Amino acid sequence: MKKVPFVLFILAIVSCSFQTVAQSTPADTVAAKIGEMINKVFNTEVYMDVDTILFNTKQANFYLNEESKAMIMTMVAPQSFQKAEEHFNKESNKDGYKVVEKKKLTHNGKNILYQSGILKRDGKKAHMYMYAIECGPQSIIFFTGMHMAGDEKKFFPAIERAALSASLTK
Repeated sequence: MKKVPFVLFILAIVSCSFQTVAQSTPADTVAAKIGEMINKVFNTEVYMDVDTILFNTKQANFYLNEESKAMIMTMVAPQSFQKAEEHFNKESNKDGYKVVEKKKLTHNGKNILYQSGILKRDGKKAHMYMYAIECGPQSIIFFTGMHMAGDEKKFFPAIERAALSASLTK
């Protein structure tokens, strides 16, 4: 199942970060800075409390349920919480995705943006949960959890626990 809203969300954030670097950095170092950002986004390890019985397949920061009924994915972006909030608030209902809830919260001293929604595609329905978790002045963990409709009681508590425990340090 495609996750268009999340992919567009991440691409917009990464794009804005790249544009900021390009505008504020001499041309000869732009490529190096962009390379560093890409490395951080895709290769920074995120530590979290994942139910490995439910999400038993792991590749980097991506966890998948054996039956492919649920998944968890994280990325780290070199972005301020305020910039992430601007992008988070721009997300709208599109491409079969409908926002059900949005909120800003604090958990264990961390600022968190939360959004849940329903994705309908090809006659199937899935629940998506997106979090932006502040980790420092220029670091945000973007967390997405998804499960197929009908499995809320089974997967949501595990997704929420993983998201709220996500950090860059053990």
